[in-house]
Amino acid sequence: MNGIEKITARIEADAELEIAGIREKAGLEIADIEASFAKEAEAVKTAILERGAIKAKEKEDGLISTAQMEAKKLILAAKQEVLDEVFEKALAALTGMPADKKTDLLAGLACSASVSGTEEVILNAADRAAVGEAAVKAANAKLASAGKKAALTLSDKTAEIEGGLILKDNNVEVNSAFDTLIRLNKKELSGEVAKILFN
Repeated sequence: MNGIEKITARIEADAELEIAGIREKAGLEIADIEASFAKEAEAVKTAILERGAIKAKEKEDGLISTAQMEAKKLILAAKQEVLDEVFEKALAALTGMPADKKTDLLAGLACSASVSGTEEVILNAADRAAVGEAAVKAANAKLASAGKKAALTLSDKTAEIEGGLILKDNNVEVNSAFDTLIRLNKKELSGEVAKILFN
């Protein structure tokens, strides 16, 4: 081997050593970069999963809250339906009561609503025929026993009401029809009825 070949061989050997060193150093740097990226990727993944879990929990809480509100609305609507049915049955019970009880009830209503003691008592056609005279007579007896003027009269006219009565004194009318009385007292009575039904 002559001198040039030796020098060339030496340069090649040195170059290969340097290349090997560069490769080794590059390999270490690549491994460090990969480890750094892997660590960063893991941190990003964890953060994304945590945010996702928080959003999922918020969504779940929102859905639960909405479902609870809808359930409350449905329960309230069902309770209102039951209350309406109770008041409808109360009206049916009032209009369908036996004649003697209806006579007493109408007489009591007439006395309570009477101001002058000289009003006309207007009933529906069926009640006028069945208990009209007896109810007015009983109302006048109650007024007289209370020391009040007792000159109520049964009107020749009838009213389009389900039950109860209307007292008329000239142009003034007092509506004591059953459905009107129930409607006027429904708000106040609903709380009491609800306590009985739902507690």
